[in-house]
Amino acid sequence: ENLIVGPGDIHKKNIVKHLQNGIYIDHLFYLNFQGYIEGELTGSIRRKCWLVRDGKIVGPAKTMRFTDSIFNILGKNLRDLTIFRERVFTSEHYEQRLVGFSYMPGVFTKLNLTM
Repeated sequence: ENLIVGPGDIHKKNIVKHLQNGIYIDHLFYLNFQGYIEGELTGSIRRKCWLVRDGKIVGPAKTMRFTDSIFNILGKNLRDLTIFRERVFTSEHYEQRLVGFSYMPGVFTKLNLTM
C-alpha cells in the first residue's frame, strides 16, 4: 500500500483552469482498499470540494462517494498529474499502528461518483 508516484507538470495555481469542467477534490474524507487483487478503492468527499465549469469554481460539491480501481484511476482514466506531491500517511490502527504512507501528486482522472 506504500505508493510513490512521480510528479507531473500542472502547478497548483493552474489546477482549476486546467480542470476546465469537473469536481476539484482538495480533501478526501476517507480512502480505503476494498479489494487488493483488483486494486479496488472506495472513498468519500465531504468538504473542500468544488464544482468547476469553464475553468472557474462555481460552487461547493455535494457529499459524494466513489468506488473504482487504482488501475483505472492511475491507468486508462488518468489525464494529468500536478508538479507538487504530498505525503499521505495511513490512518489504519486495527490492533496496531501502521506506519505506511503514499507520496502522491494531485491526480486529474475520471471517477465513478455517486451522490
